[in-house]
Amino acid sequence: MQISGVVAVHNEAEYLRYSLPALRHVPFDELIFVLDRCTDDSEEIIAKSDLGNSKIVFKEEQKWAFTRAGETFQMGFDRARNDVVFALGADLILAPRALSAAEDLMQHPKVGSVFFGFTQRPIRGIWRRIHEEYINLLKRHLLDRVSPFKMEFTTGVYCFRRSLARLRDAPAEYDDLHDQIRAKGYKAVYVPDAGIIHLRAGLSREKQIWHGRVRARLREPLIKVALHSIVNLKPWTLITFLRCRE
Repeated sequence: MQISGVVAVHNEAEYLRYSLPALRHVPFDELIFVLDRCTDDSEEIIAKSDLGNSKIVFKEEQKWAFTRAGETFQMGFDRARNDVVFALGADLILAPRALSAAEDLMQHPKVGSVFFGFTQRPIRGIWRRIHEEYINLLKRHLLDRVSPFKMEFTTGVYCFRRSLARLRDAPAEYDDLHDQIRAKGYKAVYVPDAGIIHLRAGLSREKQIWHGRVRARLREPLIKVALHSIVNLKPWTLITFLRCRE
């Protein structure tokens, strides 16, 4: 099965030095890097990585209201030459067995997508380690086991058939994608652990601020946003929500 890999990149130089070498061992038919207005040396690092089956696409502006990464990924999906596409972040080390699992599952004609669960992360620094171990406990060992809907507890790495769905400007774009696929009678298969390593410690301040703005625009209840921010240790989501509320 030929699969196109799409990598969304926004100032990821810190992580690309680790994630790119791993991609040499994952046999994608092609790799598409979509650079979202990077101001660091992400482009140079990708160009020097010597991944012969890769190309770079540039995103010049943000049009979607809710999901910057979703719009970035969709640009890559639109330019892929294969119907089966694999979305992965620049801050992830992808294990070859993740692609193998996707290939095996996607052989079934009624499987429309595969998505991967939360994974452990290599963390430096005492506070960051405490934070990440808390998140690991919360998501992987608690919520992942008791929730009937595991979408929001994934790494954001997923594989799907382009002919069945598109990312849309929704607050949780890949949840929406899997819902589109299920609505057409296909399965979205969950793989709890495929050895994926997430290099980023927690949700960055920039992304917390973005999430706070989105929640304010959607006029979510204060109590819902407050509980989300407190439980997940995301203070800037709540702070931004309060500042942006009408």
